[in-house]
Amino acid sequence: MGIAEGGDARVVRAGEERVLRAGSFVNLRDVGGYRAGRAEGAGRAGRVTRWRRLLRADLPAGAGRREAEGILALGVRRVVDLRDAAERAEVPSPFRAAGLDVVDVPLFGGSAESLVAAGVSLPGLYAHLLGERGESLAEAVRVVASGSSPVLVHCTAGKDRTGLTVALALAAVGVDRATVVADYAVTQDLLAGAWLERRVAELEAHHGAGLGDRVELLGGSPPRVLEEALVEVERRWGSVHGYLVAHGLDPAELAALRAFLTVGADAADPVEVPAVERAADRAAGGVGPRDERGLATVGRAG
Repeated sequence: MGIAEGGDARVVRAGEERVLRAGSFVNLRDVGGYRAGRAEGAGRAGRVTRWRRLLRADLPAGAGRREAEGILALGVRRVVDLRDAAERAEVPSPFRAAGLDVVDVPLFGGSAESLVAAGVSLPGLYAHLLGERGESLAEAVRVVASGSSPVLVHCTAGKDRTGLTVALALAAVGVDRATVVADYAVTQDLLAGAWLERRVAELEAHHGAGLGDRVELLGGSPPRVLEEALVEVERRWGSVHGYLVAHGLDPAELAALRAFLTVGADAADPVEVPAVERAADRAAGGVGPRDERGLATVGRAG
């Protein structure tokens, strides 16, 4: 498994394992394989994010046993649920019912419907989250840092709340901004099509009118939005480290995050992902064939 330069986003190649299919998830991803800077003792190759340590996802409206089994098959035992109480009541977590350690860290109140009705822009939403919900964002990163097995972070679409939390975690362990932004931008491609069309139709029916340019709020993850948000973090707090410390994390927790999420690139196990897949095959019917988009599938077929 070698390191490859691909435009601005530098990754460690591992086949097509970054985007995964399990049950009805549309935005389930692994953030392993990103270069994470250099550190003393890491060797010439520096450090990379570990595969099967931090996963990010949406939560399908009908999520249940199949989705929980797929996540269990990937080795996940801790889940960070960023949704608020009303969202959790409407779509209960299937992971809690399956016995996983689910930690609720709500990042904002209000549904997609209320945000659309208020005319909130995507940059405005991120400014609000970073400026007003910093302690909660830091808490979500803290839960990841205290993990001992793979952790899943999710909200409803896996886009904004999940996107910011994962961006802060990746930046905090030394992944460069261009790579963090590139990872975030993948979401809009995965949500495009049937998922976004269904959400737009639901909200148009609710509001009785077209959504116009508010579609970006529902399904967009344009690189410029996260780029601008991270630039503002650096302007106000000096760095992502500075932001997280200002909102409650201490240096020991940031060191734990780096130890949990990264490994020396020259020490990375080239068969780490296949080994996890063999365990998944035994636990839940296997990592299945690629779907029509060429994405790896996890869990039982059908």
